[in-house]
Amino acid sequence: MEFVGLSFTSLLQDILGAVFDSVLAPVIRDVANVLINATGALINEILSNFLLQIWVIFLKLIYFLECIFNVFSGISPVHVQNLSENITLLEYFFRIEPVQKAFLVITAVAVVLSFLTTLIAVMRSMSDMTFENKSPISSVLRQAAKAAVSFMLIPITCLFMLQMVTQITVVINSSMVDQSASTSMSDVLFISAAGQGAKSDSIREEYSAGQKYEDVEAVKEDFNIEQFDYILAYASSILVAILMLCSILQFIQRIIMILLLYMVSPFFVAYMPLDDGGKFREWREMFVAQMVSAFGPIIAMKL
Repeated sequence: MEFVGLSFTSLLQDILGAVFDSVLAPVIRDVANVLINATGALINEILSNFLLQIWVIFLKLIYFLECIFNVFSGISPVHVQNLSENITLLEYFFRIEPVQKAFLVITAVAVVLSFLTTLIAVMRSMSDMTFENKSPISSVLRQAAKAAVSFMLIPITCLFMLQMVTQITVVINSSMVDQSASTSMSDVLFISAAGQGAKSDSIREEYSAGQKYEDVEAVKEDFNIEQFDYILAYASSILVAILMLCSILQFIQRIIMILLLYMVSPFFVAYMPLDDGGKFREWREMFVAQMVSAFGPIIAMKL
């Protein structure tokens, strides 16, 4: 009886094992696969939504920085009350009344200094006349005449250079950007990382301009957000944001330097009779270098 009981138990165990292997195991395996896939898709969707939300914030920040970049670089003009035309930010600083008054005061002081430096240079020339006569009086008087003319020409020359640099900046920007479309750097970054997830070519074209990415719900409808290259998206966005911020700081420094060089220019002119215009040539080189220093960052950002 004991042998019969063991045989029955073994038979029942084999039958149940076969039923489990042939019926229950595939069902459990299929259910487990469905649950795992559903959980993975849910996690992927939640993570993609989260990454998309953060990325859109980055893109909005980049667009904001680009607007500031365009203003400080002179690409985008600013509107000033009581002026019929829009002007660049640097030109606005040149036109404000405190700067003009300060420049007039500095020019008046520099004119007095110019008379003193001319007198000193003449006395030095007369003392050297009996020796080598390195700086004759005629040369001193010629430099004094140049200084007198320079006092009148510096404001005109600076404003002319400002207008010329502004026009060149506009030409550079126009040659590199399609002005018929409101394409921004943030649009380019969005399409570069999200274009492969677009459901059609027309959608990709539609989102290539106008900051359409700001409507996150529309992006979810028009794109498969799980297919976005988020590594490229975040890496490129962070890099561009850092470059934009550094360029903005550089433009702020440029504006300050140009204004300072413009304000102190009469002092360099006043020194011309003493060094034959050597200091003034150094000032001119620094002023021109600061004026054209905007071209490099603009070209780098618009390429």
